[in-house]
Amino acid sequence: TGLVSFQVKLYEADNSIEFIYGDLSAATGWSEYSTTSIGMNADNAGQVEFLSVSPDATNGATISADVENDAITPATLAEIGGGTTYKFTPPSTATDPDIAVNAIISPNSNFLTANEQVKIQFSNPGTEVTEGLQFAIEVYNNETGIMLSTIWIDYPDYPIPSLEVIEYTFDTTIDLSANIEYKIQVSSHLDGDVDIFNNIVNKVVKGVVLDELIYDNGPIITREGNGAGGADISEVQTTLGMYNYGYNTNTVIGYRNADQFIVPEGEEWMITGLGFYNWQTESDTISTINHLDFRLYDGLPGEASSDTLADYYDINKLSGSKWSGIYRVYDSDLQNTDRPVILSVASLDEEEYITLTEGTYWLDFSSGGTLLSGPWVPYITMLGETTTGDAWHLGFDGWVPWSEDGTATPQGMPFMLYGSKVNAISGNNLDELRIYPNPGNGIFYFNSEKTGVVEVFDYSGKLIKKQSLINSRNLDLQGVEHGIYIVTFTSFDEHYSTKIVLD
Repeated sequence: TGLVSFQVKLYEADNSIEFIYGDLSAATGWSEYSTTSIGMNADNAGQVEFLSVSPDATNGATISADVENDAITPATLAEIGGGTTYKFTPPSTATDPDIAVNAIISPNSNFLTANEQVKIQFSNPGTEVTEGLQFAIEVYNNETGIMLSTIWIDYPDYPIPSLEVIEYTFDTTIDLSANIEYKIQVSSHLDGDVDIFNNIVNKVVKGVVLDELIYDNGPIITREGNGAGGADISEVQTTLGMYNYGYNTNTVIGYRNADQFIVPEGEEWMITGLGFYNWQTESDTISTINHLDFRLYDGLPGEASSDTLADYYDINKLSGSKWSGIYRVYDSDLQNTDRPVILSVASLDEEEYITLTEGTYWLDFSSGGTLLSGPWVPYITMLGETTTGDAWHLGFDGWVPWSEDGTATPQGMPFMLYGSKVNAISGNNLDELRIYPNPGNGIFYFNSEKTGVVEVFDYSGKLIKKQSLINSRNLDLQGVEHGIYIVTFTSFDEHYSTKIVLD
């Protein structure tokens, strides 16, 4: 008597079935003579039939000879134990060729380049294939549907046995370097293939393409090329009395870290992306970071007077992460590789862009990873410096200043902001200038009856269009890339400015 747990897994690629015994501790009243069995029942003989069972029937276990119930019967409960797995693999009854493309394994949405390899999983539910298999890789702009490239590949490795499941990486590469969403399509082509509906798969990926770096809160590299394998290093300077690697930023526990930055007088910033440094101890250089969230304030986080300007608390905004080429090390152990520093970024969608005028702002963030350690964020680090900023940490005691335990000195938090900035345009009677419709799809109209000159700038300060406003009251921006623009209007000694959104 008593309940026990088990799990059943069905595999589409080879039609196999796994039975996994779970917790058997609740089973009571059994003896060394008790038995248990697993299998499939069918209404008619011959409906359930399997070619092989793994592991073999050993230690007294038997395989049922009854084709209506292909089962394994271990001799006793003690022989199976929790976690024992039996796999049933069906015999192939295929009489025709049939190659199935199951999945595109990689690439995935992340930092993508002009030389990305494609890895797939395919299977052979048909008869053995000895020649003639080809694959086609097609790449599309997923937003427009326009095909960007097509590559044909002859598969080189034969024979392909019936029921074989194969992971294969193509030797050729595809260009995924633009800031667009791609659809990758892989299809198999084999003469006589009896099932044309299982030979094609699609995957949508988006590369992380960051705009211009407009702000860096501070460095972490202390020596270039001095680390293991020629990597850069970020040193904890024990010779200065320092010994902390950094602060915990684990989102599950609730840790957060924050630092401030200033938008100078006369400037306006549009933030389209953010970057942070993390590591998880004893990871390799393949990123283990899987979560990133942030908030932006006009004051110190946690203070009642601080307003939240952007809030992605507990919302995963991680667009990509990769090794930065930096190891965080002690200055007495420059070749250590336990802490590869990962660059993690949030690339914002256009409707999420953050516009800031002059002032002081605070940015906090939290992150997560697949390992137990951290994730951790390093201090701003400069050789010979024990004080590098004024970051804050949210822990069990609330918000407290970052402090190096060895030197009791405040530390800064490294982060990067990407986007564009322009000189703010000052003017009078700003409310007098109205442009409509806003947002618009290309044709805009002015409410002003004054004559003057209209100029349109993008957020990098580039002049997009200039025209006189004399007889016409409209502004034609058809054909201009959609986005947010600054429109200025100068009439004699008066100067106006506003923003428009081009859909």
